[in-house]
Amino acid sequence: MKQKILLSMLALLLAGVGCFSTNQEEVQDSVAGSGEWNLAFELPDGWVMVPHYQNDVAIETASALDPSLSDVVLQSTEKNIWMSAGTSPNEEQLLELGGEDSVVYDDYTYIRVVEFAPNSVIPSEAEDLGDGFFRVMLCEDGGECQLGGKSNYEYYLETDDQKYRFYINQNNQDLSVAEEVILSAEESSE
Repeated sequence: MKQKILLSMLALLLAGVGCFSTNQEEVQDSVAGSGEWNLAFELPDGWVMVPHYQNDVAIETASALDPSLSDVVLQSTEKNIWMSAGTSPNEEQLLELGGEDSVVYDDYTYIRVVEFAPNSVIPSEAEDLGDGFFRVMLCEDGGECQLGGKSNYEYYLETDDQKYRFYINQNNQDLSVAEEVILSAEESSE
């Protein structure tokens, strides 16, 4: 008899945990439903903000961003950007990505925005661009740091509560556009 009562209580407890999880998901969906991350940007036409992704994972441009993500991508196309130097997706990967027309290999800007620890240090050689923005030159134009389309600059943003780092990869596009997007960053008001 005691075992049946204990099992019944355990079943009720597990059922309650299931309800709790569903409620948490609903709360998270409503927060993410704003479509904004911790930073908002003024994006040029055709640009999107998506969760950080790997080459072989199709991006979802229509889904809202979860504010708890530690990094996002701002990019100049709604298509997947394939940045693996010297490799192309195989047939299976292309199918998963939505076909050849869903992938861009050149003529793109890809900015990865990473939220990092508030106690981390922005390099001392960083150039102060004002309004909490900083820029660090990693190497001279044409240097090794630019292999694979990487920019020779990294950008930082320091707000009252958080710090962000911006990594840029480009192919046949101008750095000034990427810099303009980065400098448009403002903390989202939730």
